[in-house]
Amino acid sequence: MKEQIACRKARESDLSKIMGIIEDARVFMRKFDMDQWQGGYPNEDVFRQDITLGECYVAVCDSEIAGVMIVSTVPEVCYEEIVGQGWLTDQQAYMTIHRMAVSEKYRGKKIAERMISFAERICMEQNRKSLRVDTHKKNLAMKSFLEKQGFSYCGIVDYKNTAGDTLRVAYEKLN
Repeated sequence: MKEQIACRKARESDLSKIMGIIEDARVFMRKFDMDQWQGGYPNEDVFRQDITLGECYVAVCDSEIAGVMIVSTVPEVCYEEIVGQGWLTDQQAYMTIHRMAVSEKYRGKKIAERMISFAERICMEQNRKSLRVDTHKKNLAMKSFLEKQGFSYCGIVDYKNTAGDTLRVAYEKLN
């Protein structure tokens, strides 16, 4: 039987499931020596704000929350300076995917692909030129996934006010 996967806006009642997915991601990152998300960020308050802003989405597989992501229209300050090839579009024409994670239980079941497709649809509906995303330089799985989804490597951005390694590998995909 084929699993049913759908994306929808997150609700505050989803917070405990979202935080479980984030904990799965923390364990995964720690296993591969990434310091991203190891210092208490993102936390429940961050996701509560994302939900209030209407930017938090969950992937639901057979009635269970399987993934989470933020799709934001707010320009990312650290994206103003990029070292490398540079962005494909101008500074105000994009949307950003943040805090994307899939539950360990659902890895390998095409949840992330469905989430990216959903984000692309939001981007098109908002008449934005592109989607941007960044990830930890040691997150080889995410880097490979983004490239398979048609994202182009653009360079390195610096989250200067973040604990640990502040450099992130940045990607963009034209809509």
